[in-house]
Amino acid sequence: MSVVDLSKQVALGIDIGGTNTKFGLVNHRGEILTKGSISTDQYSTPEAFVDALYEHIQPMIEKHCEGGIEGIGVGAPNANYYRGTIELAPNLPWKGIINFADLMTAKFNSPCKMTNDANAAALGEMMYGDSMLNQFPEEAINSKTVHECALKEDPVAIEVFRYTGQKLGEALANFVMFSSPEAILLFGGVIKAGDFILKPAKLHMERNLLPIFRNKVRLVFSELDEADAAILGASALVWEK
Repeated sequence: MSVVDLSKQVALGIDIGGTNTKFGLVNHRGEILTKGSISTDQYSTPEAFVDALYEHIQPMIEKHCEGGIEGIGVGAPNANYYRGTIELAPNLPWKGIINFADLMTAKFNSPCKMTNDANAAALGEMMYGDSMLNQFPEEAINSKTVHECALKEDPVAIEVFRYTGQKLGEALANFVMFSSPEAILLFGGVIKAGDFILKPAKLHMERNLLPIFRNKVRLVFSELDEADAAILGASALVWEK
């Protein structure tokens, strides 16, 4: 039975930004063998962009990877992990829904996976960093353990709340635009994260609102005990007029 030398397994990692795209060849230990970058916004089509990536990266692969690469990982704005697409990214030069993973696989002849750029950063810390969350088994990681690590300034835990707050804020912006509330009251276990989640939620809610709604809606945490909130809410029905 042959033994696989993991140190010779190499992945291509790509971080797509609105202005610049960075890429590197990474071995199984998380060591970047070589890296480079190109301008994102100078390519008018995703096909031209993928061609440019290939021209820059293929010589690196030939120099550093005797057996080629194991696969490609891409972090990009508005990336859909399940579909391998970039969808309606406002800060990229290409509009609509782009089947980016398929374009990369066809060009590099290697499987390609995608995720949101923020997720990619957190995953990198989880795989290769010193994150405190690594000490917990997967089934033990919840909002409580993430909060405990965030309080100790763990970058992955803080990013988890930042990204969660971003998605919450984006969803709340949609809610505000069709309901026009005076305030939104949040409750549940996750609110114990406090400003770790409230600040990014507020930021991204305001960022995604039409000007007429901005700075008009208060976003606040409930002061009720989460275990009592439903009971109190149900009892309030009795006093409703």
